[in-house]
Amino acid sequence: MIELFQMGGYFMYLVTLFGIISLLFLVQSVRPLFRGERASPRLLRNMMIAGGTAFASGLLAQVAGLYQAMSAIEAAGDISPALLAGGFKVSMIAPIYGLLIFLGTLAGYLLIQFFQPSGEKVSTS
Repeated sequence: MIELFQMGGYFMYLVTLFGIISLLFLVQSVRPLFRGERASPRLLRNMMIAGGTAFASGLLAQVAGLYQAMSAIEAAGDISPALLAGGFKVSMIAPIYGLLIFLGTLAGYLLIQFFQPSGEKVSTS
């Protein structure tokens, strides 16, 4: 797992940062549910933005990596198809990682929406 993270390049740290931010917003959104209150729409929105940004960062990493690869191929001239396939495989690591973070964020959002109390205040008496 660590080898895949290292193969994914320096963008993996950016994707991870947005994943951690998304997780922090998730924790902050779940806390009111234990008190019978509704989660803050602002926190939920920010959580989804952070998760989506993790996925977008992964896609940006892939585009940047493919651009570098195409520049290297252009300079080298002729390369083997196996080498090209290996490069494409490595370029998919960051987007898959970002997509997994986004799907986790989406699952958290849907669970919060499911367990959220109705619009009225819950009385404690």
